[in-house]
Amino acid sequence: MGGFGDLGTHLLDALSWLRPGHRLEVEHARVVTAAGVRSDVGGSALLSWDDEVPAAVHTSWLARPGGLHLALEGTAATATVQDGTLTLTGGRSQSWTAEPPDARRALQAFVADLRGQPAWEAPSTSQAVRVARLLDEAQRMADSSLP
Repeated sequence: MGGFGDLGTHLLDALSWLRPGHRLEVEHARVVTAAGVRSDVGGSALLSWDDEVPAAVHTSWLARPGGLHLALEGTAATATVQDGTLTLTGGRSQSWTAEPPDARRALQAFVADLRGQPAWEAPSTSQAVRVARLLDEAQRMADSSLP
């Protein structure tokens, strides 16, 4: 497993948190390879929730190294995250900019958890397994489409 599995895990996890109680299914997936690289460098998956709401993810170690671009399009508004800025457009447009992730915050959360003062709620084992199964299904589908 390469870029698709590495980055896709986080995107599929985020999608599952957006709509708890709904199940995602893989409709189609493909991986992207690069000359001289033994594993894939990214990929795409077309998914749908159990109520037929579509979703798509695209990952690449090459296209946006170290960056994230996220777009959520709804019937009433659109949310995008790019270069640390969240922008909501619709009735009233707004933007917020955040500082990039800081390793010190992760360490502080870890130490707080050791002290019995958890700073966040970790995903359950069943949530992690659900995401792993979804990614595995996408990877199998992508591998079967390779020439």
